[in-house]
Amino acid sequence: MKARPDYFGKLEELSDLLQNEQDLVVVGKYFLDNLSDDRNFISAGKLVKDKMIKQVLKEVGKQFVSPDAKITNMLITYIKEFDFYHGPLFLGGKPSSFFYYTKLQIGMAMIIQGMGNNSNTSFVRFRAAKLPGKGFAVVPHNPTIQ
Repeated sequence: MKARPDYFGKLEELSDLLQNEQDLVVVGKYFLDNLSDDRNFISAGKLVKDKMIKQVLKEVGKQFVSPDAKITNMLITYIKEFDFYHGPLFLGGKPSSFFYYTKLQIGMAMIIQGMGNNSNTSFVRFRAAKLPGKGFAVVPHNPTIQ
């Protein structure tokens, strides 16, 4: 029997934190500290395009960066076993990253708002779902931002 990769447990823990943790910094920090540089986790996914994810993040950018924020340099990686998307991007020129669980219809965006003495990161939790034949819906998840 093949052993489960270490990142499986980390994705399960992240899922629990995303759904239950009130402090969004804890959720974002867990992802960044435990998964973002895990080689097995990174290589497990496949690069894809997803209109819903892109549109959701565009809305996040409009609300938390600027009304005309554009997405650039976006990479979307999909891990089929978890129905999980993640990746880096720039939102309105600001370095950002995201992750999203399709089955839970919940995700998070992390946006670096400033560097140096003005360093600040926004952590945005969101709900989004594909609607058959109608596109998708985005619903803010409280607390929405920290």
